[in-house]
Amino acid sequence: MQARILWDQQVKINALEKIQIQTEIAMLAQIEKNKNEIDNELGRQSVGNVRGRQTNRLMQLSGIGVVLAMTLLSAVGEISRFESAHKLVGYSGLGAGVHDSGK
Repeated sequence: MQARILWDQQVKINALEKIQIQTEIAMLAQIEKNKNEIDNELGRQSVGNVRGRQTNRLMQLSGIGVVLAMTLLSAVGEISRFESAHKLVGYSGLGAGVHDSGK
């Protein structure tokens, strides 16, 4: 906030621009609040009975945090619907394949 006050004093802006900047700063503050609420809820759900164990397993992989683990679990749905790991890879579209035309 202090940096913004100093910036306001150094840069000449008209009243409309000032209102726009203040509105955008308020929107950013609201977005940050919403993001924190979502992060807290994801954190709560990630340790719950439904997704807790699966989330912890995924988070053991390098580069996977709470948000990505919960996103993956949401995308896959109920894992028992897949007969094998091969079927899950096929569903996700992550399996390497060669698509050639002709010879």
